[in-house]
Amino acid sequence: RDRLVAGLRAAGFSIEPPRAALYLFPRIPSWLGEDSRAAARALLDGARVATVPGIVFGPDGEGHLRFSFSVSVEMIAGGVEALSAFAHASAR
Repeated sequence: RDRLVAGLRAAGFSIEPPRAALYLFPRIPSWLGEDSRAAARALLDGARVATVPGIVFGPDGEGHLRFSFSVSVEMIAGGVEALSAFAHASAR
């Protein structure tokens, strides 16, 4: 959880660590836009990081993405690395 939270923050996501859960639900950073479906698609295509668009959880979920951390530490590290590279390339 902490590794993913740190990686998301470094990429510009606004997130507080949950007390108990296997998911994070951060606000989408401005460099990804506000449309959660488009942001999820961009991360999948550009960084090979799969997320769930927040809009599928209702109107209040728009502007957020859902990330799961119920995977191996190695998978989280790889995802954070890919996300960081994609964020830096997209910020240019």
